[in-house]
Parts: sequence; structure tokens; C-alpha cells
Amino acid sequence: MEPRWQLDGTSLAQRIVDLVRPAVSEGAELVALPALLGWGIAGSRLGLPLEAPYGLEALGALELSQPDVGRALRRASEEATDVYCQAAQALGVWLVGGSMPQVSEGDRLYNAAPVVDLGGKVKGWQRQTHLSRVERTWGLSRGEDLSVIETPAGRLGLLLREDVYYPEVGRFLCLLGANVLVHQGSWHTSGQVLIHNNCGENQSLSIGQAEWMSRLWREVQANQVFGLESVLVGGGYRGRATVHAPLEMTSGRDGVLAQAGSDNMDEVLLTELDLQALQAVVDYYPIYDMLNEDMYQRYFPALYERVRE
Repeated sequence: MEPRWQLDGTSLAQRIVDLVRPAVSEGAELVALPALLGWGIAGSRLGLPLEAPYGLEALGALELSQPDVGRALRRASEEATDVYCQAAQALGVWLVGGSMPQVSEGDRLYNAAPVVDLGGKVKGWQRQTHLSRVERTWGLSRGEDLSVIETPAGRLGLLLREDVYYPEVGRFLCLLGANVLVHQGSWHTSGQVLIHNNCGENQSLSIGQAEWMSRLWREVQANQVFGLESVLVGGGYRGRATVHAPLEMTSGRDGVLAQAGSDNMDEVLLTELDLQALQAVVDYYPIYDMLNEDMYQRYFPALYERVRE
């Protein structure tokens, strides 16, 4: 989705409804919006120009501790939540809202995303749990909790931005019961990755297949779940929305169930998640029955304690 929704003069809620309604008419039950969409509201409130680097990058140049910025972030958080609730209710679908600022009672700032039901009620939140060095310098805090949210399209676990690069996050979510991982991604045009399509063709925009496979594709294969990758396009970003599945479930045995046709324009990617077929894959090769839990319990606590020290 193009993040600079103000360009055509419509509200963000109307932009979401206009873009998604054709998919709803074809039976869509769950919509996953891309990363950082809610941060644009904060930028708009602070008077940042549309041509500026979008979202967190633009706000990172400001002093987030300044009172006027803090107030704008709080208002933006409330407004973005209302926008997602209105859009979900208007469309009659479950909605994973694009990540947005969330300010805690202790004034800690998070990048977070809500899951909203078809009645417009927030059913759960996920905060980004791993931050890049740059994100830390901007004043963001790490989330410390992971949750799985039940929807008609499956049990959702959300991976926000950097979280996708840490296998522990996806594994913990799946051990908690998630069978659909949703990754909200955002990549600058200067650092884009290879895109793989269902025709067996690779379209490299710079980095390569190893980088592409280290993201949600890896988490899906390692945990035998579906993966929805929703990305920003425009405003300095490029990417191609992708639906991942275990290799056995995809026609090319490549782990790609469906993929958007473009990496630089608005597009709705619509596909069906066959949860019964997914369970058949799990039953055939039950990876969780093969975990060596005694070894993990012995080594992992000590390793994490050593890092904290």
C-alpha cells in the first residue's frame, strides 16, 4: 500500500475501504495492512511534508521527548486506532492494522499493531520486540510480550519489522499456538531484496535470495504455518506482498502460495488459507515432536542470562 494516503485528498479510513472492498466482495475475511501506516498520521499532525522520508525515519529526525511531539504521537495513536476500527466495521472483516505509535502510561514509545474484529473492536495488540540500532536512537522501546489472536482465518502471530529476523519470535508465537504469521515489512528502495514469483523467476532489486529467504519464508518453513507479508510501496519504499506456505503446499515447491504482481504500486493480494491442508502437513512431519526440550532448558536460560550480564 502507498503510505502517503493524503496525496489523493481522501482520509486513511476511506483509502483502506476503497482499496480492500473488491477483495471483500470476493469473500476476504482477514486483511493485513503494511508496516508504519499509522505513523503517517503523526507526521501529518506535526506538519511534515509528504515528500519527506516516511514514518519513523522522518520522526527520527525530531526530538521525540519534546512535549509537542509527545502529544502528537498520543493523538496519532488514538486516531489510527479509530481509523482501523472504522475500516474493519465498514468492510465487515477482521483487520490487522498497519503499525503505529503506541505510548504507554509511563510515556514509553512503541511501534505496535492492533488486530480488529469485523465489529470494529480491538481484540489484541502486538508491540515490536526487537529494534535496530537506529530505532533505539529514535527513542523506541522494545515490547516484552508475545500474544496469539484467534480469528476466522487462523490464529495470528504478528512480526513487526525487525522481529522477522529473530527466529525466537516466530518459534515462540507458534509454540503459543499461532498457525498464521503476519509480517509487516518496509524496505527502502536503496536496500530492497530479491523477489521470487510463482513462475520460478527471480527479480533482484539488489540484495539477493539469501536475504529474502531469511525473512518470513524461513519462519514459515521452520514452523509449518502460513505467512502473510504485507509491505509498503511508494514514499521511498518498494516490496512485493507475499503469502507463504510450507513447501509441500505450493505448486512450485518454493514456499510461495501467492505474490503481488508489482513492487511499486497499490495492490490487494487475495488467497485462501486451507487450514486442513496445513494440518495434514503437520501430521505427516510433526516437527514439534522432535524438539530436544531437555537440552534447550539446560542451555538457553544460561545463554540469555549471559547476554543480559
